[in-house]
Amino acid sequence: MDTSIENWKNADQKSREKTEEVIDMIGALFGQTLSEKLNFEWQLITDQYGTDFTVIDKKYFVNGFPFSSVQKSVLEYRQNALSEIYELIKEQLKKPKKAEKLIKEIKNYCQQCIKIIATLVLNQR
Repeated sequence: MDTSIENWKNADQKSREKTEEVIDMIGALFGQTLSEKLNFEWQLITDQYGTDFTVIDKKYFVNGFPFSSVQKSVLEYRQNALSEIYELIKEQLKKPKKAEKLIKEIKNYCQQCIKIIATLVLNQR
């Protein structure tokens, strides 16, 4: 997608698609890629800055803004922005998954400790 944006930027201005069309097409593709590869869901979100489409992982509440990301990439000439954003989102997903795994390990450890304590208490009676 970054290559498509670069190719569009380098194309003759008279023959290339309008900026808004490129943002819409690549924004939709970027969002759908996040949705399919990372199991995100499309949602419409409203905050103090307005209303925008987002894709979100509902379990870990990690989200991305595909149209806004493409818009910034196009208008601010940010090279490889979408690839970097994709990798950043993947990294953000790893953190809660690691924490969830750690919590499970702690729970298992605590359950083992409780069994040991219960056995000790019963053996003292």
